[in-house]
Amino acid sequence: MLKKASFFLALAALSQGFYSCKNEPVACFSYDLPQDSLRVGREITFDAGCSNYGNSFAWDFGDSTLASTQVVKRSFASAGFRRIGVTVTGDDGSTTKYREINILP
Repeated sequence: MLKKASFFLALAALSQGFYSCKNEPVACFSYDLPQDSLRVGREITFDAGCSNYGNSFAWDFGDSTLASTQVVKRSFASAGFRRIGVTVTGDDGSTTKYREINILP
């Protein structure tokens, strides 16, 4: 009797939407150079491969430059702080991760 009651409670919870099988994306990224090597003109590889449950990527490099691949290589023409962001979108939504880097002269 207890097994039947548990089954019906679980079935009722599912029908009311209490349980979810969503895999909402988790955005993250890394870049390939140590902090002191981020200099004007040097190519930097940005990689969002550590993100989960995403199937599209939208990068914002803080200087009107955009990209839409998982891995992006680019350099910066001027020194200063940049707020880099990647938005990862999947079947169950999207999330954005930002990091600030300092491009040295």
